[in-house]
Amino acid sequence: MSTKEKTHVKKNPKYIAPYAKSNLSSFGKRLKEYYRRKSLIFITKTKSLLLQAELYSESLVITERGSRNIETMSENLPSNDYHRIQHFISESPWSARELMDSVAQDINELFKNEKSVGFIIDESSEEKKGDFSVAVAHQYCGNLGKQANC
Repeated sequence: MSTKEKTHVKKNPKYIAPYAKSNLSSFGKRLKEYYRRKSLIFITKTKSLLLQAELYSESLVITERGSRNIETMSENLPSNDYHRIQHFISESPWSARELMDSVAQDINELFKNEKSVGFIIDESSEEKKGDFSVAVAHQYCGNLGKQANC
């Protein structure tokens, strides 16, 4: 990265350098491929929610940390599918438990020949303040490394 690019990144934290964009594009393709292998998890009685799963994941990747909520995440998508993503997360009948179990099985298979493996997931929540923050509870906050209102 050139000195000019480094300065631009420091002044504009939302800026994604050109090499990072190509890495995100590659990651996005691999993620979509992975979701397609899990597509049966996203099928309800009447339709497939695979597109919504892809949109939600894409918006997680491209939205700046600290401002990830459905509204800002959907604004970062070309299609700005706020209602579609909101419904997918809050009301759709797909099974998050089934997806987590399936991912755990994949990870287990990936490391089956390893003697000793540790897998740590830190959801790295953001600290929340104020009287109008939704779903705030005193719990472990990964970004702070201690319990706080997150």
